[in-house]
Amino acid sequence: MTDSRPNILFILPDQLRWDFVGAYGKNYAQTPHIDALAARGLVFERCLSPSPVCIPARASMLTGHNSVSTGVLNNNFWLRPDHDACGVPSFARLLADTGYHTQAIGKMHFIPWDITEGFHTRIIAEDKRHIHIRDDYHDYLKARGLKKYAGDEEPSRVMSRAAWRRSRSCRWNIRSIPGSGTAVSSF
Repeated sequence: MTDSRPNILFILPDQLRWDFVGAYGKNYAQTPHIDALAARGLVFERCLSPSPVCIPARASMLTGHNSVSTGVLNNNFWLRPDHDACGVPSFARLLADTGYHTQAIGKMHFIPWDITEGFHTRIIAEDKRHIHIRDDYHDYLKARGLKKYAGDEEPSRVMSRAAWRRSRSCRWNIRSIPGSGTAVSSF
């Protein structure tokens, strides 16, 4: 017997504006795979982020609750560990409870970073700020003799002129305060 329920695929990319996707009638970039999925599925035309901040937006998308009700107001917090018992389950848990196999691929910024939040499987690829977190993307690169870079380490990174000027003109003076164990920095 085959499962007649629809497949559900959420694509939530960072920094991909709606006006750079062909499915929305734009041609600035070629997006044939997203366009093909959109042609066979549902395209949201009137939606926006529940928060302008990364982790609160992800917590809201996961639970369907806004930042005030989840308590995740900035990037330093995550959902309470007992949020399911408090009546705030993730959509992944709700789908899993009805028999769907749920999987999250990519960066989620959960705290702690490796919790499941209802997903059966997670293929983790946290961003470059978390270079000391060993994730699946790190393992993929390492197996191919490659390295996960962070910020200024990125070989193809292009620094803007303003950032380059600031980095060359700022000279930090760091001195320690005797007996305090503290350092003071100044320009």
